[in-house]
Amino acid sequence: MIIMNIDYDFKTYIGVKDREFGDFFSHKDNLFLVVEGVGAEYLSEIAREGAMEIVPEAFFRHLSKGYLPGDALVKALEEANEGILAERRKLGEKMAASISAVYIKDRIMYFSHLGDTRIYSYQGGELNQLTRDHTIIEKDPFVDKRSNSVGQIPVLTQALGIHEKPSIEVKKYPLERRGLVFLTTEGLTDRISNREIQWLSHKTQSPSRLCEGLMDLVKRKGGSANNMTVGIIKYGGISKGFRNILMTYSAFFLLIIFVMAGYLMKYSDEKIPQEDLIDSPVVTQPVIKKEEDQQVRDTRNAPVQAPQAVRKAIERVSENVTAPETVVNKGKERGGDEDQGEELFNMIYAFLIEWKTSWEKTAGKNGDLEKYISFYSGDFLVNRLDREKWKQDKFQKGRKKDWIEVEISDIKISGPSDDNKVEVRFDQDYRSSNYSVKSKKMLLLKKETTGWKIVNERST
Repeated sequence: MIIMNIDYDFKTYIGVKDREFGDFFSHKDNLFLVVEGVGAEYLSEIAREGAMEIVPEAFFRHLSKGYLPGDALVKALEEANEGILAERRKLGEKMAASISAVYIKDRIMYFSHLGDTRIYSYQGGELNQLTRDHTIIEKDPFVDKRSNSVGQIPVLTQALGIHEKPSIEVKKYPLERRGLVFLTTEGLTDRISNREIQWLSHKTQSPSRLCEGLMDLVKRKGGSANNMTVGIIKYGGISKGFRNILMTYSAFFLLIIFVMAGYLMKYSDEKIPQEDLIDSPVVTQPVIKKEEDQQVRDTRNAPVQAPQAVRKAIERVSENVTAPETVVNKGKERGGDEDQGEELFNMIYAFLIEWKTSWEKTAGKNGDLEKYISFYSGDFLVNRLDREKWKQDKFQKGRKKDWIEVEISDIKISGPSDDNKVEVRFDQDYRSSNYSVKSKKMLLLKKETTGWKIVNERST
């Protein structure tokens, strides 16, 4: 896809603060997913995670076997449905997942959905809703709509994990020279209309700014208690790789032109008789900056080096970690000096390097899970899972992966607090053999007798 440049962004807002699971967005090799878990407490998280792991792995497996994209997507959704049904029977609880899936290839978009997530297309200034909600209210508009209060779930007629053989349709949609694709959950579309989505799309074509604008509009209209996700795909123009090639060749030809022009100017000067130069206008040569000025300019663009105390450790094990940019409250508010803040900075930074490295080594049946779990406190609790249940969950997921890579960047550290805890926030890019996702991450660390330990973590 040389002529097709694809950019995307997504935003997930968790309206209920004590709820760590909900809507999510995923992207891998032009396959985009939005999945919303349906069910009580952690059950919706199980359904969501199952769909997010199974669909990408199954889709690209069938695609590699020669299936057409549409057929591969049907197979992947069927496998995800079977997996969620199996978990549902094992636990004896109700759970399901609404999903929207988009795959782009050669200016053709293949898409499918089950549940009340939606897909929109914005081309030529017009917004088109490509899917219809699989809900009772959509089939019969005279049915009373349920309350929008937290915990209420609209009655779905189709979703992953409801029927043995769901009605899965994959449609093809031609893409114009440039445009946008939206993937949303019902938490967003319950509050704003298609006309408002189109109005915001007229104002900006930037996926990140458009995501923020949609979220802000929902909150202003009273949707701050809802969980909602929006993913926006922007396509069109020339791809970054092809654009870089053009820029390289352009620079090369410009260099040739300048060299030839300089040669011609020099040759012309040699042919002009000296007496003809007496009344000629003075030609001023361009001023060349001193070498020192060039060095200063280069230094401004040089990358910031990691702290001195952990530089050797970074060279050994942190190829995928970006040095922290901001450290908040470096010990000064508690009576410490800047050296104490720098020491805390270095300790937490080294902790993150070891933590992410041990996480990467948990992949496969022979993965080292014990080393990874040792970073977590005995008091660790997340999604109502204690440390032991969290360990079992990570063990089951890690066995299914051939490899794991984790990149962290934009690290911000605040603390320590009065109870000796430190909050660490960063951007996380997680990739594995069957799943990848970018998210915001928060770790709450506590200094224990054996060192820093994680007592809570959240992703959005």
